[in-house]
Amino acid sequence: MPQGNTFPWLAVPAGSIEVQSGYTTAGHHVVPTPWIGYLKTHGLYITISTPRGTHAAVEIARSLHTGRK
Repeated sequence: MPQGNTFPWLAVPAGSIEVQSGYTTAGHHVVPTPWIGYLKTHGLYITISTPRGTHAAVEIARSLHTGRK
């Protein structure tokens, strides 16, 4: 099944980013997961993972969208 027809891609409009975080377990400890951004741009489905928060995920997405480094 193509990524565009599955969650979370189905809910993300082209040219937009959805940013979320959550928790996972490491051994017997619950730890925060990195911020994850889901981006659809130029026919690509991109997952951005960063421990630096929402702002970093959005900046990464913007740089991918505009082609700047």
